[in-house]
Amino acid sequence: YSNDNGDNWTKVILPSSGAIYSMVFDSLGNIILGTTSGIYRTNIQGNIWFELFNLNTIELIMDENESIYAATSGGIYFSSNKGATWIARNNGLPDVICRDIKRNSLGELFTNVYYNGIYKSTDDGLNWVITDTTSPSRIWDFFIDQNDILYGCKWVSSGVGQKGIYKSTNGGVN
Repeated sequence: YSNDNGDNWTKVILPSSGAIYSMVFDSLGNIILGTTSGIYRTNIQGNIWFELFNLNTIELIMDENESIYAATSGGIYFSSNKGATWIARNNGLPDVICRDIKRNSLGELFTNVYYNGIYKSTDDGLNWVITDTTSPSRIWDFFIDQNDILYGCKWVSSGVGQKGIYKSTNGGVN
């Protein structure tokens, strides 16, 4: 971490040997990590870590109320108390890995379900629907820009389909 705009850096001792995929900060400056071995929280100095959730976590986002959404190997999980407790929010999702989670300016959530396309929730993750049943199913990562345009990167294995960057200007419908 750096407290002088990056002029000097201090190494933070990490909580596990797992890979770090994602990180968010709460309003007090506490770090919350999403790792291959779970979700952890620490103070800004990183000297004491607390395990919050024991599930491979690929992406974390935090909303304006400091509620946390986690895209995990077991679906989407939600915490309204900075990670003290977690509940699954998987209604409508297939039983597979969620690789990513993003929120657009309208408050809609999107998740990339491994090999099953991009799903959308308009009720804070309580219910999910696939955005387009004809969309590329192997979107590996996606991004939502400031104009709510969704971009997805598709990879191809075994020569099936077309790899590339896909763009949707209507919330993933097409």
